[in-house]
Amino acid sequence: ETIFRAESNLYGIKTDWRERVKVVRPVVAEEQANLAGITRTDIATALLQVFEGASFGVYRERDELLPIVARAPEAERADVSNIGNIQIYSPAAGRSIPLRQVVSDFETTFEDEIIVRSARAQASLAASFPVFVLLMVLITVALFNSLKQTAVVWLVVPLALIGVTLGLLSTSQPFGFMALLGFMSLSGMLIKNAIVLIDEINVQRGGDQSDFNAILQAAVSRLRPVGLAAATTILGMLPLVPDAFFVSMAVRPLCLLWWWCPHCMPPSMG
Repeated sequence: ETIFRAESNLYGIKTDWRERVKVVRPVVAEEQANLAGITRTDIATALLQVFEGASFGVYRERDELLPIVARAPEAERADVSNIGNIQIYSPAAGRSIPLRQVVSDFETTFEDEIIVRSARAQASLAASFPVFVLLMVLITVALFNSLKQTAVVWLVVPLALIGVTLGLLSTSQPFGFMALLGFMSLSGMLIKNAIVLIDEINVQRGGDQSDFNAILQAAVSRLRPVGLAAATTILGMLPLVPDAFFVSMAVRPLCLLWWWCPHCMPPSMG
């Protein structure tokens, strides 16, 4: 970031690291813990139950499933100085003992709150992606029996980058794994729209119309179904926009607006 800020041509520099958060981490006394038959997992579970709460079941209320969470009273979990008095069950003693007997100290550290780990998933997706793209191209060739029309269909895929870029930049979302899935699905919708349009153009050309009139009539007749399909996709994904995990994928259908909105169409389509 310091190197970036030293350049006069760069502005609006920001990162997604955010501020590091304070973490209280127990230092386990290995010998005492082994004698008591307590593992690190037991210690982590005990701390989780006291401060954040642990889920022990689900309560059904009509059509909703509510988690049943057990944790210490607010007076106990609000004071971190009582952390050494947390009771943890010892199989060797057959009873609960204070946590301080198996923990020698508590250290305060700082760590990154958000860690993005989508590289492995993207690599797995990229390994099989070319195979399915090849199959889709072959299906398109078999559908139209024409390499020229197949090329026209697939040339609309790069246009998805326009909507994806606008959607992610306007909402300040990263191009992560969910955004990649959204881009792939958006590309599929554009291919479907192009197939529908070219098929209608071929039907219109078979009716002794000129190429220009066939394109014009096909574009007019296919505008409403394509627009309604885009609208239903947008409405279906809108509830996911407030979700932190799906937001980068949910904003993707909003980019379909520029395809069919009369005020947002490119001049060549308007």
